[in-house]
Amino acid sequence: PLVEDPEVFGLNFNATITRDLQETKQMLDSLLLTLPQDSSSSGSSSGGRRSTEELLSSTAEEILDKLPHADFDLEAAQAKYPVTYLDSMNTVLCQELGRANVLLQIIRSSLHELKKAVKGQVVMSSELEKVAAALLSGRVPELWLTRSFPSLKPLGPYVKEVVERTEFFDGWLQNGPPVVFWISGFFFTQAFLTGAKQNYARKYKIPIDLIDFDYEVHDAEGACATKPEDGVYVRGMFLEAAAWDYEQHRLAESKPKVLFVPLPPMLFLPARLDSFSDAAHYNCPLYKTSERRGTLSTTGHSTNFVCDIRLPSTMPESHWIMRGVAALTSLDS
Repeated sequence: PLVEDPEVFGLNFNATITRDLQETKQMLDSLLLTLPQDSSSSGSSSGGRRSTEELLSSTAEEILDKLPHADFDLEAAQAKYPVTYLDSMNTVLCQELGRANVLLQIIRSSLHELKKAVKGQVVMSSELEKVAAALLSGRVPELWLTRSFPSLKPLGPYVKEVVERTEFFDGWLQNGPPVVFWISGFFFTQAFLTGAKQNYARKYKIPIDLIDFDYEVHDAEGACATKPEDGVYVRGMFLEAAAWDYEQHRLAESKPKVLFVPLPPMLFLPARLDSFSDAAHYNCPLYKTSERRGTLSTTGHSTNFVCDIRLPSTMPESHWIMRGVAALTSLDS
């Protein structure tokens, strides 16, 4: 055949769908670059269609209506969740609230300035032009992404995720730490995981460099109803190129035409490195986005890779590596 089946290379049949989706996205992104962005091309003279100015104003107003109208009160948060030796999660929460505030301020200020620029009240700078072009094409402006969490989502789902993240942190702030943490909601996921390790290390007086996470998948209904004695329950992860067998409690082959499946809640349990079991497993890499690549930040952590999670498996690890199996905290749509 002219095109080999993906099974020849050890890939799942769904790899063909993934390839086609990527090629289609690349083609559509290229076509978007050829579209004119001036108001005369928007069809304002054709009767029913709105002008570019009207479209930008309504889009900006719609996004502003969905966002919280006030920032998180960091002073009140630090007073309610002070820095304590045995609970590093207080520090994690306050840092995440600060990052959320920065992102919300950038989104709000750029949209307010854009609305003024559309009305001619301020100069339309090159930065605002880029924001306007992104909004018209349904993409997230680069200005926002510079201070945002990594995301490949289009504009609508991205705004929805921003709102969901603020609701997650607000619930934590008002009602205390949740029983199950939404790992997808953190800006700096590594800080959250380090905080969980630090709590365990200080509780049992063990050097933190002698411990790491062991992982337990809790796929039974009601398995995460109460807070664990040690470690943290997390949710919000997705499996790519594989599925989860709820009966055998292990990795399984993905079903045809199903590219991603939710991973059940997991217990991230800190333990001494010399106490890990030798049960058959796959060291599944966990990424923030499906891009599966990032850069080293100033903290020495990757901007995309989070950690390896141990998932039970009866197949050799090389099988899942050839399949390209990975876990993600955020999908593309």
